[in-house]
Amino acid sequence: MQESRSRNCKSCGGIVVGRSDKIFCSSDCRTEYHNIQNRVKHKYLRQVNAILKRNYNILLSLNESGKTKLKKETLEKRQFNFQYFTNTYVTKKGMIYVFIYDQGYLELSNNVIALVKKESYI
Repeated sequence: MQESRSRNCKSCGGIVVGRSDKIFCSSDCRTEYHNIQNRVKHKYLRQVNAILKRNYNILLSLNESGKTKLKKETLEKRQFNFQYFTNTYVTKKGMIYVFIYDQGYLELSNNVIALVKKESYI
């Protein structure tokens, strides 16, 4: 006869009943445990995605027509972060468009920024 050993839940510390390889007392505890693990692992991704989302919404709100020119300080005042973007496009003339998804900008002379919307063909 095998002796019954008491096992504690990895999440809440409660008693685990059932299969010998079971480590959580309930599916709620299993979910909570993994959510906590993922929250720690993905903190940096959430921070970057928040910056990208804010940048995207700034461009979207300022570029209703699809093509707009404005002073760079307008973006700076709205706390636009120029270090975060999703991709770039270099023209044959060497001009570099910076995009956050389908909203982009091109830095022109005299601190002027041209906002553009990339047409999607997906």
